[in-house]
Amino acid sequence: MKPIVITAALTLLMTFTASAEGYKVEYKDINTRWGPKTKIYVTSLFDYSTVFGIEVNRGNCEVARPETPKITVNKNKYSQSEELLKNMSNPDYKKPSSNNKSSGVKWLPYSEVDLKYGESTGYVTTMPCRVLQIDIHSSEGSYRFNAD
Repeated sequence: MKPIVITAALTLLMTFTASAEGYKVEYKDINTRWGPKTKIYVTSLFDYSTVFGIEVNRGNCEVARPETPKITVNKNKYSQSEELLKNMSNPDYKKPSSNNKSSGVKWLPYSEVDLKYGESTGYVTTMPCRVLQIDIHSSEGSYRFNAD
């Protein structure tokens, strides 16, 4: 009877150790300028690891980052003054809008991230997702997080 109890206790202990995975995962829905998305935070519980990427809901929920447009600044402080000065007394004047936004957003893959113990990295989905499962692919192996 004792060997069965000891085996059962060791199995429980090993199951607990296996479920105490090397990463802590948190997620929440957020609003961005590209619409509602899901933000996922991965925190390392290893002294040092490299996260190569994550997969949400077995790849059915794409994880990518939007390409940020490059902003150029005109350093000539008088470049816009002439138009403004001509129309200062006009109460109906509205500055012409420069609608340079493209209708489509270019989504780029995340690069790998080196994390020390307690450090986090974030990922954003291309659409809002009901997170059921997250697979983390890292230098320490692959880990699966199942949402409650």
